[in-house]
Amino acid sequence: MTPTMHPDGPASRDAMLRPARHWHTLHGMASGRGVPSECIEAVDSATDMTFVAHTYSQGIRARSGAEL
Repeated sequence: MTPTMHPDGPASRDAMLRPARHWHTLHGMASGRGVPSECIEAVDSATDMTFVAHTYSQGIRARSGAEL
């Protein structure tokens, strides 16, 4: 289960770092907003997403579509 799929909301730092003992065979990746620095240091790739523009701020609600 990935942190973004956690049924109780975002995972704790400990839950995100718990798989580290297996990381000699895995590649870790963190993305989102406000990723803690200790998580960034523990992964192979990190992305910090910043809000630029979104249709929701214009009152357009979510709709079905394809993600590319």
